[in-house]
Amino acid sequence: MNTGIDPGLKTTALITLNSNNEIIQKYEFGTEINLKFKRAVKLHPAERYQLYYKEIEHYIKRYKIVGTVIMEQPLGKLYGNGKKISHLYAIYLVCLSFYFESHKIFIPTPTELKKSFTGDGSASKEAMIAQCKMVGFYPSSHHSADAYACATYK
Repeated sequence: MNTGIDPGLKTTALITLNSNNEIIQKYEFGTEINLKFKRAVKLHPAERYQLYYKEIEHYIKRYKIVGTVIMEQPLGKLYGNGKKISHLYAIYLVCLSFYFESHKIFIPTPTELKKSFTGDGSASKEAMIAQCKMVGFYPSSHHSADAYACATYK
């Protein structure tokens, strides 16, 4: 089983597929991380990553996720940039790996995810949704489309 998670600041989507790529669980919900980040904008990027890590841990436990977990790499102005983000991201991956030893974890960049799903690394949100529809999944938002793309990531 593969579970794709698109953890956004306002909305998070989570989709689990079985070995036949059939959806066995699908959630889209407002996220607590939005409120936490609004208060945490002035925190160091490492502290923001810690909030993000705790939120992902919460999803994995709450929805009893087993198997492989694929999440889009968190990027953007709230996380920092350049060398700082690469070092923090490496630390974040190591922490996730140690904590979730029972799960395989993949965290592709948005470009890698889009390229794998649509063939175009710079695909728009609309293109991601269109690709979902082509394979028979009609997402309720671009968050669900990204979560589906994560769950099918190769």
